[in-house]
Amino acid sequence: MLKDSSANADRMKHALAAKRRRPALLLLNGWEFNCIPYLKAGYDGLLLGGGVFNGYLAGQIVAAAAAGEWGRAKRFQLRMNRMMWNVYGGRKIACWLAGEKYLLTRMGIFRTWKNYPGYSLSSACRRAIERTIRRDAEWLFGDQEQAGST
Repeated sequence: MLKDSSANADRMKHALAAKRRRPALLLLNGWEFNCIPYLKAGYDGLLLGGGVFNGYLAGQIVAAAAAGEWGRAKRFQLRMNRMMWNVYGGRKIACWLAGEKYLLTRMGIFRTWKNYPGYSLSSACRRAIERTIRRDAEWLFGDQEQAGST
């Protein structure tokens, strides 16, 4: 198994060449903000750091890709990106680990958002996460009937 989170086209090329030489090699993309090119290129799936909260959306991307529904996959990717930018603190990823842990606390999965490296959680990040919880509850908490209709 190889997880590629590099976001590097040359590394993708090398990974795919290794898979051609060893077809049993499982290639997984870990760059959660841009899953589709990896799935199109022949990666077997995804292994995402944010999978603990974006896993259902990631699964929808994989299913749409497997069906060749690239437009649908892109819509799921865009929705997942919006959710991740809110949780991680925007494009600068200002609240990365603290934001993810705060969300998991709000979901009832973790007990605290405190983290060893001491990443901070700004009030802006906290507000963005609260908006995400309200707007994307069906994706986060598993109302699959409603989520699947998007």
